[in-house]
Amino acid sequence: MASKPGGFLAFRYNVTKLKDAAEEFLFTVFQGADQQGRRQQGGLNPFNRGSPTHGSSSHTTPFGFGAGAGGSSDPSTSGSGGGGGGGGGGLLGVVQAAYRRARLVYDSPLTGQLYLTGPAMAPTLNWRGAKDASSRERLVVRLLRHPGPHNVLVGDVVAFHSPLALPDDATHVMVRRVAAVEGDEMVSSSPTDPPFLIPPGHCWVLADNAELRPEAGEVIDSRSYGHIPFSAVIGRVVYAASSQATHGPVRNNPAHSEAGGEDPAVVAAEVDVERIIEEEERAEEFGDGDDEGEEEEEEDGEEEAGGSGGRRDGQGEKGKDGGIGGGGGGGGGGEGGQRKGGGRGGEGGK
Repeated sequence: MASKPGGFLAFRYNVTKLKDAAEEFLFTVFQGADQQGRRQQGGLNPFNRGSPTHGSSSHTTPFGFGAGAGGSSDPSTSGSGGGGGGGGGGLLGVVQAAYRRARLVYDSPLTGQLYLTGPAMAPTLNWRGAKDASSRERLVVRLLRHPGPHNVLVGDVVAFHSPLALPDDATHVMVRRVAAVEGDEMVSSSPTDPPFLIPPGHCWVLADNAELRPEAGEVIDSRSYGHIPFSAVIGRVVYAASSQATHGPVRNNPAHSEAGGEDPAVVAAEVDVERIIEEEERAEEFGDGDDEGEEEEEEDGEEEAGGSGGRRDGQGEKGKDGGIGGGGGGGGGGEGGQRKGGGRGGEGGK
């Protein structure tokens, strides 16, 4: 078990859990009210019956945590006061369901775990991956149930669903550093590519390993597949560990990882470093039959030219509860997509 933090860290951790719970409550209320309103309209207008609903993204499912968004506790189906009565009963049911969801979020861990292989994020993560293809590093991820510009910042190392995966494949997870967010202007190192703005609701991610070249198929990131939606983000990597000598917190945007940020508090409360190191050393000594977290080969034809610097694709996998260790240094963003103006600080992206 991770040691219970005290003092300011304990306070900061509880504030973070309350913030997540409040966010879930408000999201569920507004989602439920919207669905209630559309159901009432549908009763008057049969052409509205097939209109799409605004469900929430179940981006935390690879870690097996809380029914989160999109679970069976949808306010439109649980405790809605019998579906359709007057606004009072329906609204009360929505609020009750939102409260249950908020309690579930508050009682759930803030972190999940996955393994990273490959050299894409070296030297920040899995630094041995450049020379040893079998090398892997366990990562602790601060889960973000509702990722957006308020909690996904430039410099953050994030785990996200690969844009190259099939639509129904939620197991292919990549890890990259956020180099730009919505509203930032991107200037390519290629003179033939005009500048462009990152559209609303999206971010630009790059690998940390500047020695890999995307045009040579050595790495894939936003220079290959473009910007990704915030909704694809699973969470922020806060700790990494592969051995007794190689573990520690991961540097993200200072708003998250420096004094006063939530990352140190989350790590102190939920990361059991000793247990993680013991498990990793045991796995290294006796071997681990799992293929979890194995990096996927680059898809043919997916990479496109875009300047130098590069990263490679790491595939994560469903983690186990407990904490993790991490690897320290900050990575560079590489070129082939430089952020111009509108920055938020942090690392990874110039």
